[in-house]
Amino acid sequence: MFYMEIEANGKKYEVIREFAEIKTASARLKNGKIVVKLPIAADANTQFKLYATLLRRVVKALKENRLGFDTLSFADGQRLYPLGIEFVINVEHSASSVSRATLNKNVILVKLAKGLPQEVENAHITSLAVKVISHALQDKVAARVAEINALYFGSKLGKVRIRNNVSKWGSYSTKTKNINLDFKLLFVPSWVMDYVIVHELAHSKVSNHSNAFWQLVASAMPKYKDAKKWLRKHEGIISAQICAGKNFLDDKTTANVIKSINSE
Repeated sequence: MFYMEIEANGKKYEVIREFAEIKTASARLKNGKIVVKLPIAADANTQFKLYATLLRRVVKALKENRLGFDTLSFADGQRLYPLGIEFVINVEHSASSVSRATLNKNVILVKLAKGLPQEVENAHITSLAVKVISHALQDKVAARVAEINALYFGSKLGKVRIRNNVSKWGSYSTKTKNINLDFKLLFVPSWVMDYVIVHELAHSKVSNHSNAFWQLVASAMPKYKDAKKWLRKHEGIISAQICAGKNFLDDKTTANVIKSINSE
């Protein structure tokens, strides 16, 4: 059985290596462990190179305190402010074997399944609240994606989805043309979310991160590097801030909308 342990900032982390039917390798911090997921179809040499590269990146991010993706944890009475809109979480215990959540105005009522351990209850509350809020704000985010796409890209798109990602702010599927955006983007300044949207829309034209890709991003958002810096600076603390009922929507370090950025 494979077992490895690394140390970063005086703390030890167990490394878990997983193989799955995936095309892209990934690494994330989960429950204090580093999980590296590799494509099972790749040859052993490729798997080793991917593993070594991803592990180096994770260790570097840990040392720079830039891994905060797995820390969302909501509880009863929690107040959240995605896109500046207040949501309140109310939790009840039920006799059901399945946990469910409903939205009534701004109140998310979570009915937990019976007999769940405390840590599982927290996981259910968090995942259900994320799902409810994402669904409630889906149309607003999709409209912004459509607006930016019409202005600068004119690409044919699939669905726009909001997910509680663990290691990416967004992704674009060349197969389905879907765009996935991280739930935490609902709490960042609008110009930062715009950058992630531009980034993923640019992938509808250029699949890699070549010079042509970044030129395309810059043509839509000349100050995109400001947003990249903002994400790097905050990615290690944003989850904790969200859980504390805060957001960063009033951070107007640069222009809030792409049009005003381009008009400068």
